[in-house]
Amino acid sequence: DTNNSNDDLPKKKRAKTSSNNHSKKQATNRPPPKIFRPDSNRLLDDMLHPLPKSDFLRDHFRKDAVCIQRRRPPSSQQPDLVSCICNNYLFDLDVHQIFAETSSENVFLWLSSSSSDNDNTEDDTNATTSSTKATTTTANNAKTKTLNSVEISDPDTAYALHRAGSHPAYCRAPPILEHHLVGSLLRATGLSG
Repeated sequence: DTNNSNDDLPKKKRAKTSSNNHSKKQATNRPPPKIFRPDSNRLLDDMLHPLPKSDFLRDHFRKDAVCIQRRRPPSSQQPDLVSCICNNYLFDLDVHQIFAETSSENVFLWLSSSSSDNDNTEDDTNATTSSTKATTTTANNAKTKTLNSVEISDPDTAYALHRAGSHPAYCRAPPILEHHLVGSLLRATGLSG
């Protein structure tokens, strides 16, 4: 059972859907992908299923976000596409291993601080506080917090800080996944030269 519903999202954030019956029929004739093949020529098609790639490129690409929800029967023993990516290419979502194997030179952590904290600091612990900040305000505007992006070159240090403070982290995918994803998706969207 495949569902492309956006009912849980606010109306203006919902993905637009095509009313082209031919495209919908074309998408439902093809079975959903069962395994993630990063070197497949149909990678974008598989990731977008059941939305046809042509509809995505025409109606959504560079215009809005698209949320593809897939549901599989509880009795299914076959892993879904996302599970396949996580299990085979993202070390079963082991954060420490992802930090160690990232294509990024640094791991980025978001640390919250009061707006009076020093914005740009560097020290000898392989961490640099970036000037990139996001400011959040509570509903009653009583207190403003600043999020500082901290670059950390050592994956063990990044992991220790991530775990100790539950700081959100960002880094690129491991090279094997990134290489396949970036190249294939650039070709599929026509952005490669």
